[in-house]
Amino acid sequence: MAPRLLSLLSKIETALTEQGASIVARPMQRSVSYHKGLARLAFADGGAIALQSFSLADGQICVKAALSWAGREGQVIHAIYPHSETHDWAASAEGVALAWMSGPASALPLPQSNAVSASLDRLASVG
Repeated sequence: MAPRLLSLLSKIETALTEQGASIVARPMQRSVSYHKGLARLAFADGGAIALQSFSLADGQICVKAALSWAGREGQVIHAIYPHSETHDWAASAEGVALAWMSGPASALPLPQSNAVSASLDRLASVG
C-alpha cells in the first residue's frame, strides 16, 4: 500500500501539535512531489522533516523520514515499513513526531565495546 505523502505530513503535523511542539505554531512550508515520491515539512527555525517513499528490492514499500534541526549538521533517519494493508499510519506519524521532538540527541551514537574502543585508540595513536 503506497502512502499518500501529503496525508502522512498532515498526520505528523497533527502528532506534533498533540505532543505540544511549539514549532508547529510558527509558519511552516510544505512541498510534495508525487512523481518523485518526496515530501518536506520545513519549519520557520530551519528544521525540517523530509519524507521519501520508495519500493524495496522485494517489492515492499518503505518511507524514509529524514529529520533535521536548525544549527545541527546531518540528519536522523527514521524508517517506516508498512507490512500490511491495515498499517497504522497515524502511529507511524506519531513515531516520527516523537523522534523529531526528542531532538538531535536521538541520534547519539551507540556505546562501543571495549575491543572496538581499544582498536580505535590504537589506530588513532598510529596516525
